[in-house]
Order: sequence, then C-alpha cells, then structure tokens
Amino acid sequence: SYTSANISVTDVDLNSLSLSTINLPAWLTLQTVSNVSGNHTFRIISNTNPLQAQVGAHVFTVRATANNSVTVDQSYTLTVNNVNDAPVFASTSSSTSATEDIAFSATIPAATDEDGDALSYAVVGASSTHIAWLSFNTSTRQLTGTVTDAVLASGVTSTVVIRATDPFSGVTATNYTLTINLINVNDQPAFTNLSTQNVNEDFTTWTYAPVATDADNGASLTYTMTNIGSKPAWLTVTGNGTSS
Repeated sequence: SYTSANISVTDVDLNSLSLSTINLPAWLTLQTVSNVSGNHTFRIISNTNPLQAQVGAHVFTVRATANNSVTVDQSYTLTVNNVNDAPVFASTSSSTSATEDIAFSATIPAATDEDGDALSYAVVGASSTHIAWLSFNTSTRQLTGTVTDAVLASGVTSTVVIRATDPFSGVTATNYTLTINLINVNDQPAFTNLSTQNVNEDFTTWTYAPVATDADNGASLTYTMTNIGSKPAWLTVTGNGTSS
C-alpha cells in the first residue's frame, strides 16, 4: 500500500478550507489528517496495492476552497514503479494416468506473467519422484515416456514437479505438480526352454521340465497340457509342469 507524507494547505485569513480532487485515480483516496481554521492537512493513500495496470505516472489535482469561495489548485504526480512479478500457474496441480506399453504424453499448462516476460520451464528433480522413464521438452512443456514392467517394479505412481522461471531476479512461479497413476497390463507368459525332445526306446525314466517366465512382477504361473488327444499314453504331466 501507499501513504504520502502529510501535506498542508494554509489560508492567511484563517478561512475554513475544504478539499476536493480532480482526476484522482480510483485506487487512491485523499485523507484528512487535521482541519483547523486556516490550515487543512491531508495525505494521499492507496485503497489497494498498485497493480501492473497502475504502473506509470498519475497526475491529479487537489483543490482547496475557502469558505469565502476562493479556490486554489495544486497538481501532483504520483509515479508507480514497475517491479518484477512472479509468474503463476492458473492451477498448481492435476493428475492423469499412463498405461503400460502405450506411449504416454502430457502437456504442462503455460504459466502467465504480468510483466509479459518469457518464461522457462524445468523439472524440479529434488521434488519429483519415480520419473526416470519420462522425458520433458522445455520448449513445448510436453512430458513423454512409456511405462514398462521395470518402471512398475519401482512403483505405481509418478510425481512430476515443473517450475516456471522468470528471467529477471530469479523469481519463480509456484510449482506445478502432475501426478501420473501407472496402470499395469497383464503380460502373457513365455516359455524360455521349449525344444524338440528325443526319447530312447525302453528308457527307464525321462523327465522334461519346461520353464516359463512372466514379465508381470510377482505373477505366479500354473502349467496345464493342451491338445490332450495327441498325448502319448505313457506321458504324464505333474502339477509343476514336469513331463515324464
């Protein structure tokens, strides 16, 4: 807020004085400090803090009128100096989701700056979590990446904090936080050691244990035999997938 020094208007004839203003900005007020015969002391105060729209010189007039109708005008100039304003985001957070094996992209909204300054954007690594799978384009404000099983093994939520920076005096905006919920997709198990097997006639015991893996973390596999109609009568399958 703004408060001027006290200003006095005097009348040597000790007439009572009343004050009025001409072209006084709406965000300013003339406030009487004291008013005695022949002397009226006032000051100019702001009703609110000056904003970007008020930057510049404001010329106004204070008119003193004596009770004998004699008037005198005095012009004043109040200059509002510009200061660097921090950029701001309209909203400071949001959430979205990313599905495993599907390319993900999200664009961070642009911040605004009252001064019209060009802003730069960067990921705040110290405040972000589980973001190694993501890339950030500082020009387009776009996040891209693909969730894999390895990513899901480290957690199911990524938190990305983006900061908009003003080029002057290092003023920064309130950080923007994007929470990404990572969605797992069930992966099909795959055999790792399937091969054609040879068995000698009159063998005593033959065992073959196929091995399958599943990319989903913690998945438990069970084994069953298909195409049962062509299975030799002498072949059995145990519960753990072993053929004998």
